[in-house]
Amino acid sequence: MGGSNTIFLLNMILVILVLAIVILGGAVILIILKRKKQEQENTYNEEEQKNKKSEGSKVQGRESIHKFMEFDEVIDNMIVRKNRTQYIMVIQCKGINYDLLSEAEKEAVENGFTQFLNTLRFPIQLYVQTRSLNLHDIIEQYREKVNNVQIEINRTRCKNKESKTCWK
Repeated sequence: MGGSNTIFLLNMILVILVLAIVILGGAVILIILKRKKQEQENTYNEEEQKNKKSEGSKVQGRESIHKFMEFDEVIDNMIVRKNRTQYIMVIQCKGINYDLLSEAEKEAVENGFTQFLNTLRFPIQLYVQTRSLNLHDIIEQYREKVNNVQIEINRTRCKNKESKTCWK
């Protein structure tokens, strides 16, 4: 039984040695891979810094603007994009007070807008902007004008009729 214990002990030592060699080999491989990766990152960073320095010293020209803005040209206040397959234009319209219109006028506005939209053959995007107005000053000016007109009317009455209820 002494010989089998020795063989078992030697087998255990051999397994431990093999495991230690495999672990050390794996550690060496990991260290080598990390160094290579770090060297690649360093060279990449150096090249990137060189490119930034050379780009910074160049004068930015029309080509870089066209590349950044992604349009071919501007013709008749219209932006031409994507090899003349896309056109962009802005149309600005003045607003109307739709609520003050009569029914016939409302219908005419709606029909006109519908006809305009039907003439377009391409997709469109609508942007509607509304503004709140402070009409307090305008209303005060209007009241002053109405008062001035009322005073003029009373003066004219007094001159024409010689009324006893005239203001002075």
